[in-house]
Amino acid sequence: MSLFDTITHRRNIYKAIYALDSYICERNLLSVEDLKCYYQLKDKFDFDGTIKDVIEKCQKKLEKILNEENDDFFTVSVYYKIKKLKDENGKQLVTYRPLHTASLIDQICMAALLIPLMFDDSKGVRNKSELSRMIPHNFFGNMPSESVDSLFMNWTEKYRQYSKIIQDKSREYLKTREYDTVINFDLADFFPSIDPARMYNFILNLLVPKYPDKDDLKTLKKAIVKLLYFKIQEDSLRGWMDVYYPNTDTTSFKEVFMNRGIAQGLPQSYFFGNLCMIDIADKMASTEELKQSDAYFYVDDSVIFAKGINQGNFRALITRLNNTIKESPAKCDEQPELNQVYLDFQKKINYQIKFHEDEKSTICTIEEAFNGMEGLFLVQRPVSMGGWIHGNIDEVDEHVSLKKLNALQTVVENQLLEVKKKQEKDPNKKQWGETRIKWLSRYLKYFIYRQRKLKLIINGQFDESMKADFYDDFHITTLGMEANENQDKAVKEIFNKFEEEIFQAEIGMFAKAMTFDDLKEFCHNIQSFDKILASYNCPNERNFKALYYYKTTELLEQTHFLQQTDSYASLKQLLLRTFPFQNIEVFLDTIYQDHTVNEKGFWGKQTFLPAEENKDKEKKKKECWIELPDWVDFIFNNSSEFKRKILNCCFSLACRIRVEDSLTILHTDLKPVRYYELRILSILRNRKCNYEDFFHFLQQLDYKDVNEKMEIDLGILEALTIFRQRVQDPMKIDRLIQTHRLVKSLWHNGSKFLNAYTLHNHEHAINLIKNVVRMVNNIDFLNIKSTDYFLLFQACYLHDISMVIHPNIASFNESNPDSEVLISQWMDEMLKIENDVTRTFKEDHFSLTEILQLRKKIGRLQVEAFQKVFNFFENKVRNAHQQDSAKYIRSWQKGILSHLSEVEADMIAKVSESHGWDSIHVYSLKSEAKEELVSIKYMMILIRMADLLDLANDRIDYYLLKQNRSQMNLLSRFHWISHLISDGYKLDVEFNPIKGVPLDEHPIEENIYVDIFLNTEIMAAMPVNKEPCLNIRATKGLCNSSSNPLKKEGTQQECIQYELFKDNRRCNSDLVRIDGTGKKCPFLCIWIQKKHEWLFAELAELKYYLNSVNSNLIKSDIKVRFFYSNLQPFDSEFYDDIRSYLQKS
Repeated sequence: MSLFDTITHRRNIYKAIYALDSYICERNLLSVEDLKCYYQLKDKFDFDGTIKDVIEKCQKKLEKILNEENDDFFTVSVYYKIKKLKDENGKQLVTYRPLHTASLIDQICMAALLIPLMFDDSKGVRNKSELSRMIPHNFFGNMPSESVDSLFMNWTEKYRQYSKIIQDKSREYLKTREYDTVINFDLADFFPSIDPARMYNFILNLLVPKYPDKDDLKTLKKAIVKLLYFKIQEDSLRGWMDVYYPNTDTTSFKEVFMNRGIAQGLPQSYFFGNLCMIDIADKMASTEELKQSDAYFYVDDSVIFAKGINQGNFRALITRLNNTIKESPAKCDEQPELNQVYLDFQKKINYQIKFHEDEKSTICTIEEAFNGMEGLFLVQRPVSMGGWIHGNIDEVDEHVSLKKLNALQTVVENQLLEVKKKQEKDPNKKQWGETRIKWLSRYLKYFIYRQRKLKLIINGQFDESMKADFYDDFHITTLGMEANENQDKAVKEIFNKFEEEIFQAEIGMFAKAMTFDDLKEFCHNIQSFDKILASYNCPNERNFKALYYYKTTELLEQTHFLQQTDSYASLKQLLLRTFPFQNIEVFLDTIYQDHTVNEKGFWGKQTFLPAEENKDKEKKKKECWIELPDWVDFIFNNSSEFKRKILNCCFSLACRIRVEDSLTILHTDLKPVRYYELRILSILRNRKCNYEDFFHFLQQLDYKDVNEKMEIDLGILEALTIFRQRVQDPMKIDRLIQTHRLVKSLWHNGSKFLNAYTLHNHEHAINLIKNVVRMVNNIDFLNIKSTDYFLLFQACYLHDISMVIHPNIASFNESNPDSEVLISQWMDEMLKIENDVTRTFKEDHFSLTEILQLRKKIGRLQVEAFQKVFNFFENKVRNAHQQDSAKYIRSWQKGILSHLSEVEADMIAKVSESHGWDSIHVYSLKSEAKEELVSIKYMMILIRMADLLDLANDRIDYYLLKQNRSQMNLLSRFHWISHLISDGYKLDVEFNPIKGVPLDEHPIEENIYVDIFLNTEIMAAMPVNKEPCLNIRATKGLCNSSSNPLKKEGTQQECIQYELFKDNRRCNSDLVRIDGTGKKCPFLCIWIQKKHEWLFAELAELKYYLNSVNSNLIKSDIKVRFFYSNLQPFDSEFYDDIRSYLQKS
């Protein structure tokens, strides 16, 4: 196939459509109709509707664009986005970033032209082209993706990697001294400064040998030209010529207007930017001072680690670099194939790529630039978008996240002020300060954006106060009303706070949260603001409709009611025509009987139909389950996501469950969902699903097994959401589902012998899983990986599993001190009974009354013996359940836990067993969690804390307690009643930023509060005949029980607060009273201390551990607060039980 035919073929255009989301950079600059079409194209299976229409339009456009006789170009519009304020000849001017856009059809066509340049798909698989392979490993921005789902790798993930490697390298070089200097080179107006002819020559010289055919070479030249040169809509330039063509004589520009440089905003712009940077990076590396340097690039942003560079010669180095990069990267005799008019136009534009020679390019020591910033990078992870907003368990987590962001913002702002103060005091500090300011500002933007987003989530509705703050910060409604001198001041104030990305993001966030009426007013105000700034100190009459925020807010208003497209809509219709199954068991039977339970066999039921449907179509319909057009074959063969959607649709339809990717897995007829259905769909609804793994899973699935046919419980659906966020891997999630089912079944059908325990079943496990997530969300240092989550969640299910197993009664006779005591006691009683029997049944002393008394005595002794033996086994199981559970996990690996590997089972057993260890054995373990594949120490800490914090009354039943109380031993009663008065807990954290403290000297004080809520209040004094409590100090008072930082006044409530220590100090609380009768403490305080002594000890260990290993950014303290109130009546017999237990213990 010729290059022309390749580019214009439906297959290539569909590739561009399939990857659409990855290259439409400025969606809000599309027209209303184009935005509607954009959303419709999210349905990648609408082959006979929107996709067909778009492909036909693209084919016509591409044929026209590539036609030799046609000198047609893509037409683009330009919008001007506020950038910054600059001083020019004593005058303040607002500068703008020109962003380009085109119609949606044209942008898809550009992507279709770009794909053959970026990728080599000739062998039926996606491979990078020679051009893409040239991009070096140390480039991170907009990298070509080998996934057909996207032309470019996810930019947020790549930027995170870019930031991380710079932080890692700075930390490494501070230790090794391999490099001592860090340089930030800043290119001036990078994209507009690139001569398109320079890029044309560069690309063509590389690709000419690949296209020996003359026609293909002509097509290649045309394609490159049409990706580099565009006609600019004249309306986009009205009043903006000085901005778009700076330092250029535009008086001769009349009929033809072309782009200046690389048209930033179009699909190909960042790819071409990377290609240009290859040459620039090479020239930087060939400079004598930088030959041995270590460089990293994010498109035009670069960080260079170097050694021995004289900072005084930095300006001379930049000058030499600028002289070097003026040279073209390649020599080519021929000019781009353009009409002479267009060539003449381009010659009038002065292109020159150059580094800023002012403070924007910076040099300083690594220590001056990055000292103390490691802590800021570490906290990026727990407040990242993926693991933060969507990973919070409840509103308390969200409140803590917001308080953390507020503190981080304050700390970074304080650090920025400190740097600027040093710059003002010492002009020589200006250079190093700019590097530090640049990195601190990046963190500040990161934190502020997430802070704004979270405020909207917490409020649950649009917040007028947030809009008012936004208006005040940027003088949105007052700008232009001031006198001239006041307007200058207002504009300066605007740009002191203006951050391009945050300003844009806030507009979008507010718009989504507003009612339509509020939105109209808001958009009008933003448009007025944009117009007034555009007129500020500007002699030209601007076309305001070319303003970026004017256009985007106009579109927001026009598309407020636009609905998102169901990405499964067309696929469902497609399958309903050909897919014959509406019963999952019939479907699975057919798969197994036809031996299609492997990938090859299943897809044998799918066919590609040529564009011209042949006469055998009806026959094919009967034979095939799935029919697809032949031009989707490349995507079908290379996209796991494409196949995943088909499989999800097939199995969802067969299960009669709504077709979607959410975990709302419910039958449309409301019948119960079975475990095998849940397992199938949880895999297929996970975007990380690998279809080869799925077919292997299907081969192992015995859906007729009685366990697979069990009805699911709602608890597993709650857990699945957490599993998807934290574990992610669908096959590991499936193994968690199997463990959940096993634990549920065992507790449902297992031993009822020891019925005095609180719940240790699958509900307890899910509570532990939620507790784990709460702690990871709120305690930064305990940051674990997806594999850790998988193993830890398994341990949450299995750590108490031995408690469901009926104890071996014969083990009573094993050598055991406790059983030996009971046997000895029984023997003594038997001797007494023997004497009584002998006396009672003497022939001369036969008494019916004495016989009846003897029978009662023997009966009483048997009951007492039974109770003692029962208590023996209860204590035996309770005291050894950690070790026994670990043994069962290991031994069951070959049986009911065979879905776990030996290594996994052993690791889970260790973590499970650790919840019964002494704390010293856990916290003394050596760990390098950041480097280890599995963070076993963190898992142990988390399961111990999670278990101790599952303390609420949902683990017991009041009526069951009342009924069985007399049959429980005192210890069990103590635990049941302690759970009864506990309404739950929350983990709250307060952050106190300290001004003037360097980043590496704990500028944030973190106070972690474990707040436990009690529904009873018994503060009466109780005599205490022992030393004061060890390693705690109790205080009583009023505390704010609200964690919401947006509420200035919370609910003040009575509480007892405990400070925690581990240096063997005694409690000297004011709550202790000493009088003539001795020492007394509040009853509730004694109760709390006894019930939660393990929790107090664990939290004390955690507190000291965090301060010994945590980052230098945060210093941690942990306190426990018990909020109490008489919300529930407290039965007098319960009081007696607790009092008896406390007196005996």
